[in-house]
Amino acid sequence: MTQQVPCSNLAAIPVILQVHRRLPRNLARLGQAIGGTLLVALPVAGLTWAEQLPRWVRYGIGGAGVAAGAAAWVAWPYWYFRAGQHLSRSPNSEP
Repeated sequence: MTQQVPCSNLAAIPVILQVHRRLPRNLARLGQAIGGTLLVALPVAGLTWAEQLPRWVRYGIGGAGVAAGAAAWVAWPYWYFRAGQHLSRSPNSEP
């Protein structure tokens, strides 16, 4: 069985790469934090689940990886929402 990435996530990558310079700095940093957290936390959680490690390592480090990954996963749609709000404004509109 292979892992499939949702097409909506893959389709969004070129769009985000094209408009990333138009995002405000704090929104860009939020996106970097979400991506970095997912990049680090999910493999950590996966390795602690797959390897035969002591229980405290699996629950402690793996639990921290799961918690960080879950927080980033939940924040991801919020980032899309905020980026969409910012990018949908016309240049002449009030913030």
